[in-house]
Amino acid sequence: MNYFNYIKKSLPLYLGSGIILALSVFSLLMVHKYNDHLDDTASVITDISQRKTIVKNEIKRTDDLIKYLRDDLDVDMTRANPERLIFRALDDIKSNFHNAVITVSRFDETGSNNELPVEIEAGMKDYKMVLDYVAYIESFRIPDFEIRHISISEGQAGGIVLKITGVLAIPPSDAPA
Repeated sequence: MNYFNYIKKSLPLYLGSGIILALSVFSLLMVHKYNDHLDDTASVITDISQRKTIVKNEIKRTDDLIKYLRDDLDVDMTRANPERLIFRALDDIKSNFHNAVITVSRFDETGSNNELPVEIEAGMKDYKMVLDYVAYIESFRIPDFEIRHISISEGQAGGIVLKITGVLAIPPSDAPA
């Protein structure tokens, strides 16, 4: 009977110790899960910070591209100016054809396009240079350079004279897209 009294007196103590141990283990598991979630949150915040920088750079690049399109190419559809694009193309041609004589006429808006007749006369060293310049002229897309006539003749100093006749054409600003 001695054991019965011992168990009777110590059972509440053992049950209390077991409950305290169970609560301690439960608390330890909760703290461990909380720590894992905290680490995950910290890594997500770091990832968001890095992506924020990437997005800022993309926004800046997009703004620069929009500024380039609006200011340099005048591609603002609210106030499209096809003549400005044509004159810019003429400036590009003049800067690439050194010592060239470029002759233009009046704008012709009778067809479906705004057209500016252009005649380019330039001295060349060899036929490769002629091919390069003709390829450059054909590379224009907006405005499009429609070559109507090309003539090659011998120059006064033994060189080659390239004469290109054509039109710089662009759709009118009120044309449907």
